[in-house]
Amino acid sequence: MKRQDYIKQHAAEYKRLCDRRDKLSDLDYTALTPRRAQQVNADLNWLGMNIAMEEERLAFALGLLLPENARKEYRPSSFHRYDGIGNELSKTKFD
Repeated sequence: MKRQDYIKQHAAEYKRLCDRRDKLSDLDYTALTPRRAQQVNADLNWLGMNIAMEEERLAFALGLLLPENARKEYRPSSFHRYDGIGNELSKTKFD
């Protein structure tokens, strides 16, 4: 894959995730049911994790991050743990 195509793809995904985060952040929590407010909060946590992953992918593509320096794990909530994307980045090769 060409570096510029990788950057374009992940920049578009980054924008989509940030737009969704902004939309959820602007919600009026007082107008939501407790269950819906909890769901929005959980969605924001997941979006935060996905945004952080996209930021690392973009930093890697721009030469600002080495795969071994990527986060080792993500914890979007106290119950969930996900491995970092260092392995994914180390396998990514540009033309």
